[in-house]
Amino acid sequence: MDILLVVAGFGGMLIAMVNLIRPRGRLGLASRWRASALLGASFVTFLIGGAIGQGSSNGNTVNAAVTTTTVEAITSAPSGPAGAELVTVLSITDGDTLTVALTDGGIDTVRLIGINTPESAECFADDATAILTALVPPGSEIAMTVDVSDRDQFDRLLRYLWVGQMSVNEEMVRRGAAIARRYPPDTALAERFEDAQSSARSAGLGLWAPDACGPA
Repeated sequence: MDILLVVAGFGGMLIAMVNLIRPRGRLGLASRWRASALLGASFVTFLIGGAIGQGSSNGNTVNAAVTTTTVEAITSAPSGPAGAELVTVLSITDGDTLTVALTDGGIDTVRLIGINTPESAECFADDATAILTALVPPGSEIAMTVDVSDRDQFDRLLRYLWVGQMSVNEEMVRRGAAIARRYPPDTALAERFEDAQSSARSAGLGLWAPDACGPA
């Protein structure tokens, strides 16, 4: 099954890239939006196939957190709470940072509120990045809301991310892919994140798994 997912994902990415690079309408994709959506979905399929293969070979519980991503979590309408801003995911930087396209045509970097994941090259960093990518793949439309602060000291937007009514920030913690951290004054969902962390820790998921390298 993992080989089939990898092959299907790779094939889908090739088709999508052909339609993005060459004139529209090739291979049945009538718009660049559909090609971008196919590229994102194919990337997730490729990623999950690889994660299943790695997990079956070494029994690592970290990869199990990726493979439990539900279709609903990826494809739900990006409505979010009332007043949420809709954006399109362009790329994933790491487990708590991504780049998005705004509705006004601008491009900005977003830092997820209330969580922290390992930096690039640190232990578990690649796993956290893979899990965020599975939840909000490039090309997908998601919603985001603000707490108190608009930006951090690095001029990144501080936001809660939503897929449907699912809090992506909370889901990262629930899967053991991130640590719940309070960064006052942006603490509106802090208790929810801490409850999710308690559940992940009790279940031994992700960073809390016996064979993982431990929390950041």
